[in-house]
Amino acid sequence: REGSWIRERLALHGFEVVVPAKEEDRQRCYDIICRELSFEIFSDASRNFFAEMAVELYQCGADAGVILGCTEIELLLRQSDVPDVPLHRSAELHIEAAARIQAGADQLEDYDPQAQVIEAKT
Repeated sequence: REGSWIRERLALHGFEVVVPAKEEDRQRCYDIICRELSFEIFSDASRNFFAEMAVELYQCGADAGVILGCTEIELLLRQSDVPDVPLHRSAELHIEAAARIQAGADQLEDYDPQAQVIEAKT
């Protein structure tokens, strides 16, 4: 729930991951995803909670914005809910990257930090 595997993966791309500081906030995120969003329950209370978390993370060092790393959260929280916090929708980012690769604008290796390290050394 603290995103350990994603934290490591994003670090390879030069990102530092910031998660809610309090365990009870991380647990509430998990509970909302599993008990509400997974069952298509989208409440204002949960939207407000995620909006507050996004603002808090942004103010605590998530300068580049907040990654909505769960597609269900993307369905709940909109940019208009937190206009001052850049939101990055993970599904949208993946779809855009796949489309760019399919269209030939990018290569798969462009998204592999290990390939970029090897290429930089040569």
